[in-house]
Parts: sequence; structure tokens; C-alpha cells
Amino acid sequence: MTKRGWSRSFVEGDVRIKVFQSKPGGNFYARVGAWDRPRQISLQTTNRDVAEACALDYLASPVASLDPPADDEVFRWRIVPAALPQSAPASLTLHQLMCWYVASNRFHSQNKPATQQKVMSALQILLMGLGPNTEIALLDANVLDGYIRLRKQGGIPYTDFSTLPDGTVRPYARVTGPVKSRSVVLELTQLQAMIRWAIETRTLDKRSYLLHEWPMRDDMLRGMKKKEKAERVGRAPLPREAIQRLLATALSLAAQARAERNREKALRYTRIALALLFVDVTGERIGGVRQLRRSDLRFVQRGVDYELRLTYRGDIVKPGSTRTITFPAKESRLVKELLSELPVIGDGLLFPNAKGLPMSTDAFIDELRALAAAAEVELTADSVWHGARVTWATERRHLDHKAVMAAGGWSDYETFSRYVRLTDDDLREAVAAGRTEVAVPEVDGTVVPPEAPAKPRVTRRPGGRRA
Repeated sequence: MTKRGWSRSFVEGDVRIKVFQSKPGGNFYARVGAWDRPRQISLQTTNRDVAEACALDYLASPVASLDPPADDEVFRWRIVPAALPQSAPASLTLHQLMCWYVASNRFHSQNKPATQQKVMSALQILLMGLGPNTEIALLDANVLDGYIRLRKQGGIPYTDFSTLPDGTVRPYARVTGPVKSRSVVLELTQLQAMIRWAIETRTLDKRSYLLHEWPMRDDMLRGMKKKEKAERVGRAPLPREAIQRLLATALSLAAQARAERNREKALRYTRIALALLFVDVTGERIGGVRQLRRSDLRFVQRGVDYELRLTYRGDIVKPGSTRTITFPAKESRLVKELLSELPVIGDGLLFPNAKGLPMSTDAFIDELRALAAAAEVELTADSVWHGARVTWATERRHLDHKAVMAAGGWSDYETFSRYVRLTDDDLREAVAAGRTEVAVPEVDGTVVPPEAPAKPRVTRRPGGRRA
């Protein structure tokens, strides 16, 4: 047992296999093959006994697979493509629908092989979460709400499909972990697509019985129909004083950690201060800031000062267009100081996680909430990082909205208008804009009776005709 977790090596003759964990309590991996070219395989299990059994099986027969022992019940309900029946079944279960849908031309024509593999795993989770023998006619809003709650809790056993280095796809038995609501969208979207496929006319199949005798109706989508779009409520802005207090607290904590020689803590607060500075100056979403690299920052010398030019690449930000933002001199100096504290090598990420990938948005939200607790700043549920973006747009409400939209990354005015908060003074100025002084008549308070309308004067021409 080491600080990285449990590890053990098995040797028999010239064959050697090492089973280890990358972190305590994590998945087990097996390293096999030649010393100069070892091959690492994930055993897809956190059970030590299962990992040892896999290693012993490999020693007994090195050419055998390293698949961990799986639950027979999980593999029993694998979604395997099946041909459509010649006659309509009496009742349609979820497992039957999935097997027929996967075998259809619709599934293969719309998805690439990599996407099909991802969708297959999503369908397996949906199958085991709702129940393989669940009849399609019984699906309603209550059943789907229960499935969403179950997905949030985790613990659903399912069959996953992984591609090995040799290109073969091999099934594994896995268990889901807790997820958020947006992670369930893929499964429910696929369920809708399958039911619509079974209801609508499909010219690719060219089988008339699917149209006339298919035992499904339009009302079977009642539980999955989209809810009425509620009125959008604008996000709460993060006040300017709160942003300044958060930034000052992050810089103070980073300096204190460096004085205590706590490198990990110093890097943590330096990165959060740098991200907060980027969001405050450019108004960019945290989803775009988290993927910045060192090559996206370029310093140009202007006299004795430096000017930072930050480039947001189109592949990491919305709406997909590359744009460059120029920082003021004061903020440019601060960014240069913070970058000197980060161990960024070459074109590395500015905000990497432990695996070398960009930090997730949820990790940034947790970091900002922890910083707000230290700075004694109150954050509302919808004004974490996006609140600074609302403040950025509101402070520039007097500028040309096209320029502000281009700098902040808004593609349409309707979305941009929800970020701008107008005050009473703004409305007063808008009403008075362009108006000139108007002479207002004086009123002495007396009431003057209205004059009777004058009758038109009628004259007669010679001969008795009216003029």
C-alpha cells in the first residue's frame, strides 16, 4: 500500500503483470507487455479481489482477455441489433424497441461510429434505469422524473463499450455515479428519437406494417414533451465592490501562501485571481477562460509599460469567432506578475487540472464560492461567474451595443439585452433625449366654457343654387 494506492506485481516465468491504483480508492489498472513498451489497461473496477483475479487469469493464459468478471444480469440485457419482426408484437418493451432501433438505418445513417458507441452506452444506462421489461405505453412524466432522480443519485449497473488499442470494442460492466440534470439530456433525447422513429413513417424501411400495425401512438410522447417555456429571469449581477473584494482577497491569500512556502495553495489562489481578472476585464464566460493557453496571451511593449493582447480562439468560446481583446496598462502589469508565478511550459494550459486537462466549470464555481466565503462576499445561486459578465455588460450600456456585443461574444441582441441592467436615470435620459424646450401655456386656474361651434355660412347663387 503506497500513498498512490494499492499496488502488487505478479510474475510467472517471463510473464510479469503489475496491478495498481492511480489514487487511493480509484480504479485498478494493469501494466503488461515488454519493459520498453508496456501496455496499460483499465480493469474498470475498484475491488482489489477482482483486480487480483484478473492478474492471475492473465498469468494462466497471457493471451486471454483482461476483462473483469461482470454481473450476468447486466450482460443479459445488452442492446444487440435485432431484425424487425414480420408482424406487430402485442406489447412493446423498452429492450425490444432499443434492439430494433439500433438495427435500423436511422441509427447508422445519422451517427458516426464513435458517436454510436457513445449513444450505445447512454442507451444501456437508460435501459437499466427504466427497466428492460418496461412497456413503452406506460412511460409518463412520473416514470421519467423517477429516472432523473435515480441518475442524480447514481448506482445504476450497466454495460459500457470501450475500444481497445487494437481497435476491438469490448463490453464492460460499470456502475453510474451521481450526475447533474444536464447529463441526463442525452438519454432522454435518444428515448424521444426512438419513440418518434417507431411512430412516424420511415421510408428507409419500406415495410407497410410499420405504418399501419405498429402498436404505438402519438400520445406515448406525453411524458417527454417539452414543458412550456417559462419566462426567462435575468441573472443577478455581481457588484463591482464584490469583484474588487474577491480579487484583492485572492491576491492576498496567494501572497500569504508564498510566504508560508505552500506552493499548492499559492498556485490555487493565483489561478483563481487570474481567471477573475480575465472575466472582469473582458466579460468572457468562464467556459472560454478555462481553456486559455499561454500562446493566447501576447505582451506588446508601449514605452515603459506592457500592453496585453488576449486572443479568444473560436473553438473555445461562443459564438465561434476568434477575437482579440486589449487590456489596459494597469491590468496588463498585474497579469504579467501573475503569469510569472504559474509553472506554464511552452504552450501549456493556464488552468489545468490534475490530469492535465482544462479545469471544469464546476471546479471554477466551487473555487469562487470558497473564495467568496473567505472574502465574506455573498453570492446568489445565479450570480457566480456569470454575475461578473452581467456587470461587465451593464457598465458599458452607454456604448455602441454592436461594439459591446462583439467584444463580449454575444451573437444576437435579444440575448445581450438580458444582461444589461437599466437604472431610472437611464430611462429618464432615454425619454428626454432629442427633445427641445416646449413653450407651456400658463394656466390661471379659471375654467372657460367652451365656445359653441360656429355654423357654416350658406350663400345662394342666382337661380336658388347653394354656393
